Amino acid sequence: MRRTWKGISRRSFVLGTAAAAVMAGLAGLTGCDSGSGNDGGDSTPQAPSEETQYFKSDYEYTQEGEQKLVDDEHALYSQLVTEGTVLLKNEGAALPLSPDDGKIMVFGNAGPQWMKGLDESLKNAGYDFDDACWEFYANGSTNVEKVAVNENPWSDVEGAGFLSGASGVAVVVLGRRGAEGSDCSYGSERDYLILSPEEKEMLNGVAELRRGGTFGKMI
Repeated sequence: MRRTWKGISRRSFVLGTAAAAVMAGLAGLTGCDSGSGNDGGDSTPQAPSEETQYFKSDYEYTQEGEQKLVDDEHALYSQLVTEGTVLLKNEGAALPLSPDDGKIMVFGNAGPQWMKGLDESLKNAGYDFDDACWEFYANGSTNVEKVAVNENPWSDVEGAGFLSGASGVAVVVLGRRGAEGSDCSYGSERDYLILSPEEKEMLNGVAELRRGGTFGKMI
């Protein structure tokens, strides 16, 4: 009989302890605090006593704030483009171009790789555009590394076949693009802003076609 009573006492103690733990947990969830006078009806989160936002944005985290960020970004971009514009010597009245100047051929990996939409923009403006030359650099070229200074050998361009129908205007596009972790690399002792041998070869090849009368203009 005494063992039975002890067993019941132990079970009652365990159940009572578990019930107390559950009640304490429920009191924490409902915000009950008899010592502070909180009756559990106020569950509003309290602001932290210390400042935890070290890098504050100038834009609110709202739709209006996001739109303002986009608008300011476009305004800054336009300003940078204006300030970064470089004036070039316009020899032989090469510019402005006119649809009457004939078909436009764009040379250089930097054309389709880094100037997306240039082909469609020229077509929409009413120019006759050479798709074969563009597609060679966009899809058919094999000597392309986006994070390195590189250009197709001129012999590959000559062997592609599209030069047989060349005429009008030659536009040569040179470019550099880099980003975090993928800076343009061109050897340890050379500046990647200088022209590579392949780029010089391309410029000379297009210029030779211009001097030979294939192209009326070279940009």
